[in-house]
Amino acid sequence: MSLHRSYDFDDSIADRVHTQKPYASKGQRTQKNVDDGIFQDGGSQMLLNLTKNGQGYAATFDVGLRIA
Repeated sequence: MSLHRSYDFDDSIADRVHTQKPYASKGQRTQKNVDDGIFQDGGSQMLLNLTKNGQGYAATFDVGLRIA
């Protein structure tokens, strides 16, 4: 079994991250959640609730499996 999914972040967190290295050198981010087709197709269900953790952020995401 394999699971591949992108996780989404609140725009305010993503904006903050993009002001720090190494992202800051790439300029201001251009893709907001409202304009992201993947986010519009259920991405809000994958929105991670981040907490500040040292110099970064941490989040948990629970996965349930039904094994037949």
